[in-house]
Amino acid sequence: MKETFEHVAIAGAGLVGCGWAVQFALAGSKVALYDERAEVRQGLPSRLRGMLDDLETAGLAENTQEAFSRLRIAIGWKMHW
Repeated sequence: MKETFEHVAIAGAGLVGCGWAVQFALAGSKVALYDERAEVRQGLPSRLRGMLDDLETAGLAENTQEAFSRLRIAIGWKMHW
């Protein structure tokens, strides 16, 4: 049986933070990704979509649109699922 966390919060949206966010979303978790820099948060949708597309193109992931829908960009730490 595959187990995963229902909700995951990640602080820091650099390469490592985005990588974890994508992996948790692919595993079925709802993910909140936060970075203190507004310019980083602004570019996250296209960066995350690109990472998921690359994984799907390489045959390493499926259902990436579903995973993308589980990703949220947090502006602060109050999240409402």
